[in-house]
Amino acid sequence: GLIKTYLRYIKHVQDTDGKLYNLVSKEKIVDKKSWGEEAHGRAINALGFLTSMQIIPKEIKLEAEDILVQALNVANEIHAPRAISSVISGLYYYNKENYSGTTIKIIRKFAEELIQLYQENKTNDWRWFEQELTYANSKICESLFYSYMLSQNEKYLEAAKESLNFLISKTFENGIFVPIGQNGWYKKGGKRAYYDQQPIDVASMVQTLTLAYKLTKDLDYEKKALAAFQWFLGKNTLNQVVYNETTGGCYDGLDKKDANLNQGAESTLEYFLARLTLDEVV
Repeated sequence: GLIKTYLRYIKHVQDTDGKLYNLVSKEKIVDKKSWGEEAHGRAINALGFLTSMQIIPKEIKLEAEDILVQALNVANEIHAPRAISSVISGLYYYNKENYSGTTIKIIRKFAEELIQLYQENKTNDWRWFEQELTYANSKICESLFYSYMLSQNEKYLEAAKESLNFLISKTFENGIFVPIGQNGWYKKGGKRAYYDQQPIDVASMVQTLTLAYKLTKDLDYEKKALAAFQWFLGKNTLNQVVYNETTGGCYDGLDKKDANLNQGAESTLEYFLARLTLDEVV
């Protein structure tokens, strides 16, 4: 029932040109000024995953597919790395049950854009797609793993591993996962921010490391996926439990001195995504 409700919401925020909007009033009026590449990309990611699940009723998958196909009409307007990554991941799953040469072509086009960004920004001591590390960083690496799985193009695998290993070197300290802080991020040549740490970064890293382990069989990736998940359970820089077992919710992150006790929907969903991902390997 909830899947149908949320799918109706996604359908409601889609305009005739295929754009998926992000803000809606209580009166169900869509803010047509709110379109953003990343929200659009995340929706494609969710829709693609939904269409790949055999347990989901056919009529739901067909409706999701219809929304996704329309959403691809504006694919050429997407250039942000994380938005591109979401589209690649979503189309990878969509293609598993709906093989299409057009879909593969779009994935390769976007993968090449990420490779170009990587070549433009990387140096000997900075193996990254941009001049700074911000949020959900590992999702960019993850999408190149998916691109490799689809195409077997070795340059996608090489860039995925190299950039992920660089990210690991910047976010694991003494066996503890320390996501880049929102309060300042980490610009190339500068100092990284340690706070505020957000659940989205933790869940993203768990998902990416799990995929990397499944693909490469490198046990270190599995070990680090488990270590990253422990961030939710108190193995973090503040030794604070972030997942609330009593409510089933997740706190919004770690500030400099304490946990942010607000339990937002996104934070809780990120915990569940991380936990469900680990079920695949543990």
